[in-house]
Amino acid sequence: MTSWLQARNLSSIRQNRTLFAQLDFDVDKGDLIQIKGVNGSGKSTLMRYLAGVGQSVAGEIKISDEFVLYDGNIDRAKVLYIGHLPAISTRLTVLENLRFLAQKTGLPFDDQSLFEALRQVELIKFIDQSAMALSAGQKRRIGLARLYLKQGDVKLWLLDEPFTALDLEGVTRLEAQIDLFTKQGGSVVLITHHQFEHNTLKVIQLGHQAQEVFYVDDI
Repeated sequence: MTSWLQARNLSSIRQNRTLFAQLDFDVDKGDLIQIKGVNGSGKSTLMRYLAGVGQSVAGEIKISDEFVLYDGNIDRAKVLYIGHLPAISTRLTVLENLRFLAQKTGLPFDDQSLFEALRQVELIKFIDQSAMALSAGQKRRIGLARLYLKQGDVKLWLLDEPFTALDLEGVTRLEAQIDLFTKQGGSVVLITHHQFEHNTLKVIQLGHQAQEVFYVDDI
């Protein structure tokens, strides 16, 4: 299998309503894939399933040997998932939270790299502040700071609305970081309404009438 991940015949039904059905797609090395669709079309449901934190999807996922542990499960050290919730502790400072998240993800770091990552998401001034005092957007940016650390074994980013908490400068920086990660051979699957200027962008379109996968070059 040449793809890192192959999804076949995926479907999801919620309260007797089909969110998506017969969905096929591959995630290859260096891919940038955007999941699009109206509210309620199952974008986050699909993303959570790919991340291994949701079970409300039927179908088959095949994963390359590079992503599988000896027991047949996916190697989570190679996948970084950032969802809607910030997944931080309000009892910890900004720096302590990022250190904990980096350790949990298995990312290599030192204090200097943590400082620089927080600078990239405009949180360096709040480094010793309790996360409890931050806005919702600032809390989300703590998690996003992991994208600016050395990625170690991580080969796949799963990002649910990563641009939501960012200003224009932050959006530009994150675009550049995503582009760099894919050029280095990593793959990114994300949900966003942001318009990418990326020649190899692949789109997974969800909807009640149509679900399809296409490249932007095809439209």
